[in-house]
Amino acid sequence: MDIIRRLVQIAGSYANSAFESVFSPRKSWKTPPKYRHTYSQKAETTSSNMTYANRIDPVLAGYYANLEIPYGSNIETAKTAWKHLLKKYHPDIHSNDPEKRQIATELTKRLNEAYHAIEKAIIENRV
Repeated sequence: MDIIRRLVQIAGSYANSAFESVFSPRKSWKTPPKYRHTYSQKAETTSSNMTYANRIDPVLAGYYANLEIPYGSNIETAKTAWKHLLKKYHPDIHSNDPEKRQIATELTKRLNEAYHAIEKAIIENRV
């Protein structure tokens, strides 16, 4: 039952990250009119001027959610979470039930994919 609950959590995390990327709050309406950028000025802004929500990679955010850690966590936190979840959901634990073993194998693949994507992103300084 834990594996099914985990799969539901993963699906929910993907849904939440997709929701946040579509419906992220815009701050332009909060700034006074004299400080708003014109269209030509917006094109000249750099990534450092962008809001934090605009710089979040939704795919990478999904990987962080899979490991149940906050977006932008360091590699040590990601590795600790990855190891903890692998111990919890490893297929060898469910060797008696073939259905649970298959689900655990799929879950382990996704955990490995998430960890390696986060590791690569941190090494490339994308986070």
